[in-house]
Amino acid sequence: MLSLGRRRLSHQLLLPLFFASLVVAGSVLAVVSHTREQAVEQAGLATGRAVANQVVTLRNFYTVEIASRAKKAGMALGFDFREKDNTLPLPATLVKALGESVAKEYPGTEVRLMSRFPFPHRAAEAKLDAFQSQALAVLEKDPKTPVHSVEDVNGRLSVRYAVADVMKDGCVACHNSHPQSPKTDWKAGDVRGLIEVVVPVEQVDQSISRSAMMIGALVIAGFGLMGIALYVLVQRVIVRPLRGAAEAMERVADGDLSVHVSQQRGDEVGRLLGSLHTMIAKLRHTVGGVRAGAESIQVASSEVAIGNSDLSMRTEQAASSLQQTASSMEQLTGAVRQSANAANEADRLASSASAVAQRGGEVVTQVVATMDEINASSKRIADIIGVIDAIAFQTNILALNAAVEAARAGEQGRGFAVVAGEVRSLAQRSAEAAKEIKGLIGTSVDKVEAGSKLVQNAGTTMQEIVASVQRVSAIISEITAASSEQSSGIGQINTAVNQLDQATQQNAALVEQGAAAAESLKEQAQELHRLVSTFRLEEGV
Repeated sequence: MLSLGRRRLSHQLLLPLFFASLVVAGSVLAVVSHTREQAVEQAGLATGRAVANQVVTLRNFYTVEIASRAKKAGMALGFDFREKDNTLPLPATLVKALGESVAKEYPGTEVRLMSRFPFPHRAAEAKLDAFQSQALAVLEKDPKTPVHSVEDVNGRLSVRYAVADVMKDGCVACHNSHPQSPKTDWKAGDVRGLIEVVVPVEQVDQSISRSAMMIGALVIAGFGLMGIALYVLVQRVIVRPLRGAAEAMERVADGDLSVHVSQQRGDEVGRLLGSLHTMIAKLRHTVGGVRAGAESIQVASSEVAIGNSDLSMRTEQAASSLQQTASSMEQLTGAVRQSANAANEADRLASSASAVAQRGGEVVTQVVATMDEINASSKRIADIIGVIDAIAFQTNILALNAAVEAARAGEQGRGFAVVAGEVRSLAQRSAEAAKEIKGLIGTSVDKVEAGSKLVQNAGTTMQEIVASVQRVSAIISEITAASSEQSSGIGQINTAVNQLDQATQQNAALVEQGAAAAESLKEQAQELHRLVSTFRLEEGV
């Protein structure tokens, strides 16, 4: 099992991506929640602003065009117009009656006219609450700046919108001369009070909340599918090939040089497997040469043992020849030891190359993750652009409907305020989507830069692998040189054997010593052959 520490390699690669996905999903849900709150508030503000503007326009029109003409015609104005004939409502009474009608027609929607100086007949119902007191304080300082608040009104989430009730020229004389007026020093432009519009936004909030929950579910599902795809990809592209390479190295460590490593891929992992295949092939060739040399030494030692029967004379030459033989054997032993050391170094470098390749694989995985994030951001941009297109289309339709209805209604076109409010709401949503597109594009640029850096790191890691492979080639060259020394030593052994054969008549007294030396040489050759035979060069051999 291929693992780093106690955890699988695939787990160590995918766990950071999993936690990063959780962070991104949480951020998306937080942004959606914040956007929902803003959308609810803006929807209520648009409706409140439209209704308040319509009320102000209606009252001004009534004061200038209707009330003034009615007074000239001899009609009276009063708050009790329903109880008296030939009496029209006061402008403020008209607003109050309009608010009552709106409240009946649209439950939860209210239009209120509030003042610090109410007429006696309205004193009981004109007490200001906290919002109205605060709003009136702000409007008295700056009548042109509306005040709003989102709060619970009668158990319903609502937007409260207030504008200044400014004294007009036609109202100043009436208020200052009325016998029941609580204040008689009004001037044109003074803030008489405020006009408040209460707009319930529960249904809008519920609709947007459902959309937000759907978006959150889609985000979580998308990240889940992406995680599964990444897991399968890592298993196929990285873990399985590296597991095969590790198994091949274990077989080589057990002496099995017949293993074959697949090298069909052209990426970095394929290059690593190719280098491993080349190393095993060269090691197989070297061990085969050593085995052949050991067999030759065994045959030569047997011939030396047979030739000992002729050693009866030439003792001095026989001793010298034996010394040369011993020296050659020492050289041969040193060469064999050097070959073993070189093989060990080659094994260590192969392990180093494997570690470097693992790092390269991690870097490539990070590059893939970064590109996936860029792809996800691009898809999100496409979705947002689609939303903007849809909103623009709906905006055009609503604007056209508003124009047609306004043309049909004429002066009574105030009933189309809702259409106008929807148009403004859609326009604001389009602007917010455009801002989000800009942010996502910036994020994509950052991800591209991060991907570029990761690719550079991968290139550096692959250079380290190349360097390790070059060092392995150098070690193999040393093994070849050691084999040459072995051949030279064997040649010296053959020369010594010839000298022993020529001095047979003079080495009679040392026949037993020569026989013992030949037997020792034979045993050493057999031991060398036994050690080399532990390597399996081909299947079944």
